[in-house]
Amino acid sequence: MLQVAVAVAVADPGPRLSPEPVATFTEPFLRGRGRTVETDPARRGHGLGLAIVAAVTDAHHGELRLAPAPAGGLHATLSLPRAPPQAPPAGPAR
Repeated sequence: MLQVAVAVAVADPGPRLSPEPVATFTEPFLRGRGRTVETDPARRGHGLGLAIVAAVTDAHHGELRLAPAPAGGLHATLSLPRAPPQAPPAGPAR
């Protein structure tokens, strides 16, 4: 069970999404509906934002949840756990 120390929720009021593409949003270089920089150069970004968020979240043993919002857009929730208790500093080697 994740003991949450920090949770951040973000809502994006974009177009209506189905759950299938949302599952791919943390894949690097994908930008919604399979668009890549090469196929849609007029759009900015490289499809790395959520991939980076997912990697940092995993590195800190957190959880990233992405879900389509009923009225359109995306809900993202990032939860990070409490830090484990730190061991006391080791004394001098003997």
